[in-house]
This record gives sequence, structure tokens and C-alpha cells, in this order.
Amino acid sequence: MKGTKKMKRYQLIVIGGGRLGSVIAGQAATWGAHVALLDPGGVGEEDFFAYEGMVDVYKGSVRFLTEHEVEVAGQVRLAGKAFIIALERVREVPEPASVAATGEVTEESGWRQPPTKKWVVLGGTPHGIEWAQALARQGAQVTVVETGTRLLPDYDPECLSILEASLQQEGVRVRCHTQVVKVVQRANKKIIQLQFDGLVEALEIDEIVSADASLPQVSGLGLAELGLTYKEGGVVTDSWMRTSCSHIYAVGPQVHGRPDCGVWPEEVRRVTMNALLGTKHRIDYSIAPRIVKTDPPLVAVGMSEEQARQEDEGARVWRAQRMTGLVKLITRRDGAIAGIHAVGPDVDGPVEALREAKRNRVCLDRPERFQQLLQQNRTSWAHSLPVWWGDWVDKVIRAYVRLRR
Repeated sequence: MKGTKKMKRYQLIVIGGGRLGSVIAGQAATWGAHVALLDPGGVGEEDFFAYEGMVDVYKGSVRFLTEHEVEVAGQVRLAGKAFIIALERVREVPEPASVAATGEVTEESGWRQPPTKKWVVLGGTPHGIEWAQALARQGAQVTVVETGTRLLPDYDPECLSILEASLQQEGVRVRCHTQVVKVVQRANKKIIQLQFDGLVEALEIDEIVSADASLPQVSGLGLAELGLTYKEGGVVTDSWMRTSCSHIYAVGPQVHGRPDCGVWPEEVRRVTMNALLGTKHRIDYSIAPRIVKTDPPLVAVGMSEEQARQEDEGARVWRAQRMTGLVKLITRRDGAIAGIHAVGPDVDGPVEALREAKRNRVCLDRPERFQQLLQQNRTSWAHSLPVWWGDWVDKVIRAYVRLRR
């Protein structure tokens, strides 16, 4: 751990050592900012920044002492002009306790295991589905166990059914509405007991991996003492990602109302600019893509069909069936785009075009307009992109950041 007796001061302190925090710290460093990255959980994805000397990395528990000072591991005190809280989801300890007792594999250690085994993936989350397909393609026999009634409830059921059919063809078994009763170790194997509709089934397997994750815990940061507004489900921010303390920003799953969109480049650039320069670039989460990185990929933007109909009984659904997938567009009664859902290997272009149409508040009033939008691409909307999306702007930002050091 780094630290000196004299308190170090930074232009930006990023709290969160996962991928999101690392990307934000890296973006700020490329603009020439003096940045510290604090890793409360010892995730380790930030280490390459430390090796390159771009970012000062500190590991250990983090707590705010004042609005501009934090303490790391109870020893090192740091001061910052601005802060970005970018914690990520925490892997849940699976139930029952016998799962952990028999040696559960983590996502980090799982890839070091021989793939040609029998696996059970606990949790039909995006990470769980991605894991299951990757293992199956390495020759493993995989069963996904989900306690809910279906996989990925935040995604369109019709698009999801296409992905599920593809997974089944690759040998992935999906067990929804299923509980793990008990796991016992027997020689080099594990016996997992699954309960579905009152019936218990025992499977002999080699490895178990849990893909479930819970919201990050921010209670230990001392935010309440600073007076930050907090609701059930996360820290409250404004449209610029500022908390009730104007120099403390927050992004990621601990933000109230944020969709689970992972690391979104547009969000990273905007919040970093706002924190470093004091700008007010809004972040519109209604166009944030939620992506399951499988083959074929599954994409969702905005509302589901069910959510749109609950809000507006006159909502309409537009479909474009493809040889290898499906694109669905949900609009309100007035034609405003409410949601975009797609599955298939070639849906990136149409989804990006529809996202830009939603950003520009384009309304659909006839089928031909829908087909026109599908044929467009991102360059057709170049006029709508933020003005800083260019190399010359990065140079201006770097110069301005250096002046503020």
C-alpha cells in the first residue's frame, strides 16, 4: 500500500477497484489528472494502472472523514477535490451453507479449472448465462439453476426464448423455479440436491459456481455523516451524477434507479468530465444498453413490453424478424420510443440506430418509418453525438486539467 506521513492531495479520488472504477480512473489519468483509486474489496483489476504509474492505488477499507478527506485501511489519509463512488456488485454467499462447505468455485478461479467437467451455475443472471455457454463450449456439461420463474426477468421473453433455444442446442440445461436443498462431498464429486415443484433430484457434479450478486454496501463509507441522500436501492444522484454533496459523484449499481448496464463508455466519459471540470453533462439512462454477452448476444434498452403497457395501454410493438434473431421496438401511443429489445449476431447496427432515434426523440407513426430506422446506422446521427467526441477535444481537456492541478 502506498502512503506517506504527509497527506496526499488528488484532483480526483475514485472509490471502487472493480472494472468500472478502474476504467474511470484510467480515463481521468489519460486526461492528465492526478488520480487515486481506492479498492475497498481488493478486487485487483486496477493493478495495471499502478504498474504504468498512471494512478496511485490504495487497498483497504475506505471511510470519509470530512467532505474532502478519506481514510484508507485506518491508516492513510488522502484529500481530494472531487470523488467518484464506483463500487460494483458483491458476489453473494450461496445458500445453503453446504454449497460453500464443499468448495464453491468463484468466477475468478473458475477459468483455472479443467473445463471438461460437470458444472452447476447458481443464478440465471447475465454473468451466469455467459459462464454457462463458455463452459459448454469448452466441453463441460452445464446446468443453470435459477430460483425465479425464468431467466433474466429484465429482458424481453420473446428474445430470451431465442437465446434459450441456442443454449439448449449447445447442451446447457436450464432449471428455473428450483431451489438448492443440500450439497454433500463424496470422494472427488459433489452431490447437489435440487427441489422443483416438491420433487427432489440429486445430481453428481464436479464444480459449483455462484453467479448471483447483491448491491454493494456503502454503509461503511460514512456517507450518512456527510448528509448524502440515500434511498432503498442506492445513493440518490441528479442528472449529472452528483450526490447531495456537489463534489461527490456516484455511478454503478449503488446508484438509485440506475439500470444494470455494466461499464457504459458514455457514462464513464461524462461523469469523469463532470467531476474533473465541473461541467454538467447529463446522463440519460433510458438509452443505456443492457447486454448479455452470449452468442447470440441479448440486448435491452429502456422499458419492456409489459412495463410500457402498464404505463400506456396504447403502447405498440414493432417486430423485425431476422434469419438468426429478432429486433423489437416498443412505442407509446404517441409513437415515442419506450424500449428496444434484440437478439442475434447482427443486431448491433439496428440497435445503435434505434438508440440514437430514441435519444433524438424520433416518433414512429407507420411501419415504413420503422424499416427506415433499421436501415440507418450510427453515422446517420453524427449531428446528435456529444461535442467532445473527438481527439481534438481530448487535447483541450488535458490542457484544462493540467491548469487545474
